[in-house]
Amino acid sequence: MNNIRERLVHVDQHDFTRQTFRCGGKGGQNVNKVETGVRYIHRDSGSVGQATDHRTQGANDKLAWERCISHVKFTTWLRLESAKEARRLDGLKTLEEEVDESMNPANLKYEIKVNGRWTEISGTEFESLTAKVA
Repeated sequence: MNNIRERLVHVDQHDFTRQTFRCGGKGGQNVNKVETGVRYIHRDSGSVGQATDHRTQGANDKLAWERCISHVKFTTWLRLESAKEARRLDGLKTLEEEVDESMNPANLKYEIKVNGRWTEISGTEFESLTAKVA
């Protein structure tokens, strides 16, 4: 068995916005002078990780990053994207494609009452009936 795992989703620093800001709290003379607060935002999932716990930007940067990638929005997005890509690699349709196909009028069945009895007809038969009425 091959133990090599294929990467399903690629995420890198370009998928995130990094912001620095001034923050109160610990810091002595640095308070309100140096931007030690750090915030990461993952644009696709909306996940946000922010840290103002430490006196240095470097320490807050690491903490904000960890918070962002462990946020429920990011982990949920990552699982969904991985599942979509796995289905694509397996040659399966995406969920959106399956819904579009199943909701195609030609694939739907309708029940109509004709002469007091319920009858099942296909979507194409239903469309031709409604076209005649209109």
